[in-house]
Amino acid sequence: MLGPLEAWHGKSRVALGGARSRRLLAALALEPGRTVALDTLIRAIWDDRPPATARGQVQTCVSALRGAFSAADVGGTVIESRPNGYAIAAGAISTDVSTFGDHLAAARQAVAAGQTEQGRSHYAAALALWRGPALAGVGGPVADGAAVRLEEQRLGALEDLFELRLALGETHELVGELREHARSHALRERPYELLMRAMLACGRAAEASAAYRQAYRHFTDELGVAPGPRLVALHQQALAEFQSAEGQGPAAPVASRPSRFQLPADLADFTGRDADLARLAEALVAPSEIPVTVALSGGGGVGKTSLAIHLGHHVAASFPDGRFFVPLRGAQADPADPYELLARMLRSLGVDPATIPSDGDERAALYRSLLAGQKVLIVLDDAADESQVVPLLPPTPGCAVVVTSRRRLGGLSAALHVDLGPLGDEEAESLVRRVVGDERAAQPAALRRLVKLCGGLPLALRIAGARLVARPHWTPERLVSALEDARLDGLTYGQTGVRASLALSLRGLDPVADRLFALLGTIDRAETSGWVAAALLQQPYRVAEAALERLADARLVEPLPQSGRFRLHDLVHAYAVEQSVARLSAPERRCAVTRVAERMYALIGRVRATLIERDPYLQIPAAEVESELAAEIDANPLAWYEGERHMVDALVRQCARLGLVAHSTDLAAAGSLFAAQLGYDDDWRGPLAVALRAARAAGDRHRTGLLLAELGNMHLCRFRMERGAVLLTRAMSHFDAVGDRYRHAVVRWALGYIDRYTGRLDRAARRCLTALPVLLAHCDFARAGMALRDIGYVHLAQGRPATALRYAHRAVDAKRAAGDRRGLPPALFLQGEAELTLGRLDDAERTFTLARGLAAEVSDIRGEAYLSCALGRVEARRRRVARAEALLRHAIEVARRVREEPAEREAIAALTELMADRLRADRDADVLMGT
Repeated sequence: MLGPLEAWHGKSRVALGGARSRRLLAALALEPGRTVALDTLIRAIWDDRPPATARGQVQTCVSALRGAFSAADVGGTVIESRPNGYAIAAGAISTDVSTFGDHLAAARQAVAAGQTEQGRSHYAAALALWRGPALAGVGGPVADGAAVRLEEQRLGALEDLFELRLALGETHELVGELREHARSHALRERPYELLMRAMLACGRAAEASAAYRQAYRHFTDELGVAPGPRLVALHQQALAEFQSAEGQGPAAPVASRPSRFQLPADLADFTGRDADLARLAEALVAPSEIPVTVALSGGGGVGKTSLAIHLGHHVAASFPDGRFFVPLRGAQADPADPYELLARMLRSLGVDPATIPSDGDERAALYRSLLAGQKVLIVLDDAADESQVVPLLPPTPGCAVVVTSRRRLGGLSAALHVDLGPLGDEEAESLVRRVVGDERAAQPAALRRLVKLCGGLPLALRIAGARLVARPHWTPERLVSALEDARLDGLTYGQTGVRASLALSLRGLDPVADRLFALLGTIDRAETSGWVAAALLQQPYRVAEAALERLADARLVEPLPQSGRFRLHDLVHAYAVEQSVARLSAPERRCAVTRVAERMYALIGRVRATLIERDPYLQIPAAEVESELAAEIDANPLAWYEGERHMVDALVRQCARLGLVAHSTDLAAAGSLFAAQLGYDDDWRGPLAVALRAARAAGDRHRTGLLLAELGNMHLCRFRMERGAVLLTRAMSHFDAVGDRYRHAVVRWALGYIDRYTGRLDRAARRCLTALPVLLAHCDFARAGMALRDIGYVHLAQGRPATALRYAHRAVDAKRAAGDRRGLPPALFLQGEAELTLGRLDDAERTFTLARGLAAEVSDIRGEAYLSCALGRVEARRRRVARAEALLRHAIEVARRVREEPAEREAIAALTELMADRLRADRDADVLMGT
């Protein structure tokens, strides 16, 4: 596999067949002895576009490979069938990948024991196994991902061998090899480090300095980052040795030459941030009585340093006395000491190193005195906190400072703070085009998908672009496929990567915030909130919310406009998922999801309790919550739930996937009430269907019945009566099977509602009258009220408005007894319709107005449409045309907004009739006037 894929038995080559068989064998051989899931094999062969016959074709490929091994006289079983997949039988094959790994382990063990020659021998043996690019010609996301990982291992082994040969003194021989290696892998730091060390060991300091400058150009131009501290230290060593060789001696006793223009080279492909750039440039060059400070903050990889450097070049002409770049290494394990940086700045300003004060405060005073009255720009990159910045601030107007940090440095006085987020889609696409060229980016769909996978993060976009540049044979679609298979692996190039950048943000976190970050990766949703954090940590709400705020300070979560809610960038969430898998056991991750699901269910119970005092159909315990969360929920329960409904959706699907059937089904059923009320019932059929499949697979007939009933109700919300009736009838059969007479009666009433709507009035009345005693016996006054309402509608439709009014009064009483504020307006609507039919216009107006006010209180937007239409009809009966028209047009607008077509049709019909009446009245008036 370390080259083109080949299989041998003794001296006989096994005929592996076509591309599909080779991809399948590669996927199995990468995991010898382990089961490879059927879905993984399908993805390995067809990417994300498998045919409908994929499973059968996998079986065909396996049979063909078994035949090929048998034809080559390979004894025993090579490929075993396992539950849900296949595996290479333990010990059936040996692979060069395994041999390569064994040699590497032996080499490193030998070197650690001081056995350098043995180590060298094992490294050489490992590298000799390679016959070309790993898995060459196989293709597919699984093989491509493995090829990338194996290539990284090969480069690491080669560089370890170079390191060992350096230690053995083979410096002269190595310079040429390392020069070629660095040229071939220009975006890796280690080849340059090894090359510079070999050159310095040979006394070639000038060449080492030139190698550094070449590395610097590559890193800043391609990745937008400066070389790391090891290369910088080697460069300083090269400069010192070069000075000594030229007879200048070490720099200590002689006044250093001022070096005032230290900004790294501008990025040729910098794009976007136009508004931020204009705002910052204006602030830096505007007249001011104090030194100007601007602070750029944002998460790792968001492009703070690139913007700071570009900004420095943009305003360079305004700072003729110097432009300094000072790396503070705030996110590193060893942040720079500001007083040591002061010594460096003093040397750059021409101070004799021998005269630099040893006391930090004296250094700061000398620094300020040298900058007084000058026009200099200082870029302080990657600050840990304010204390690292303050000693380096200049003293007088004319100077300006740009600070970058992962934290928002609120303690910097008189500073302009700019928080940087990901690039917009257009800016991100433009950046990729500039990195790879328009010709390579001429696939719009793949480019858009690449931008989405990178989340608009400049570092990720540059790395993705660099991978395309380094692999001319790759298309953007192939890179997209690799990223979809292993996103963070794909967003690593050399020693630079999104994963490494995010790891820096974890450093320095306290244990609670650090654990919370890993726990956030257990939930399949990138948005979170204080109550989720509290459930994950099993800590009080205030403790959890404070931990979230600390993650926000570290730019690992982003605060959202809604109070107490946060979001993880897609790539940050992917990293959190990795952390959860690495640091938490499978039972711990499952328990974390369970805690959040149970807490969500209890909070739904609290929200439901504000809308209906008692609902025996779904008996959800209302949560006891901390005062802060209680105030937020009780102020507007439906608004709070609407902010969390996507979390409920995610939990329903995740619990179903994890086999937490009760949690999945209960959450799906509980969310149905709000889905109908808030108008996203069509969207909610997806979670209900997921939960239904889980309930059926678990053989839980009772929960299957509940979910079928909820799906039926979702169709009723959109007046798809036939489909709703089919699902409700199936639900009845499940309730019959488990002996649940009460829920059987609930569904019987719902079928009666369908009968009423479709004109089967006598059957509607029979079904509702049959269900009514059972509903009352179970104290389900809310649904009893709806059954009474539907019986009343039957009487109204059959010309008995007085009887309908009596049923309406009983329905209203039942709704009030249930504390069903949500269900009261529909019952009052029937009462108003009966009063209107009886000609009691004043009573009808009062009833409709009361119902409309109650609908507004519970955010019943659909009810508002119907009731506005009803009031419009009352006004039309009174010949108040202007008032009637306004109400009917409002009803049409609201109905269209929530896609309530029956209400829209009813209001349009009433408005049409009103306009016709007005037209007739106008004609009659014209006749009377004699025109």
